[in-house]
Amino acid sequence: MIRRRRPDLPIVVLTMVNNGGVLKAILAAGVRGLISKTDALSELTLAVQAVSHGRPFLSSSISHLIDEGGPGGHADDHPALSKRETEMLRLFASGFTVTEIAGQLNRSVKTISRQKMDAMNKLGLKNDLDVYAYAREHGILA
Repeated sequence: MIRRRRPDLPIVVLTMVNNGGVLKAILAAGVRGLISKTDALSELTLAVQAVSHGRPFLSSSISHLIDEGGPGGHADDHPALSKRETEMLRLFASGFTVTEIAGQLNRSVKTISRQKMDAMNKLGLKNDLDVYAYAREHGILA
């Protein structure tokens, strides 16, 4: 909303997010400065100075997360998911609930929940936001 109302406003985000895909989405939304809350306070000063002069700024830890694809290794270094895990993630990231997916795929809610957890563990995803970011980043949305 800020970007729509003030397209030229330099925005700096201070975040605890550590998922490379989510961080890329934040940058794609028009944020010009991105800093982790775990970074030194001096990084914030540098970010404000950079974006106020029209330059982008990424703290070193944020740059590392984006380059590496987030915690757990390189973005292209993910273990392969089974067909069922991929399909379940695609539907989940597209907005279906676990119960709706179970009904649609004619499986039990427990099975779908297990497949979701297995896929998240294989990919090093910690929460639903990470699932959405992964699906968007890897083009598996419905």
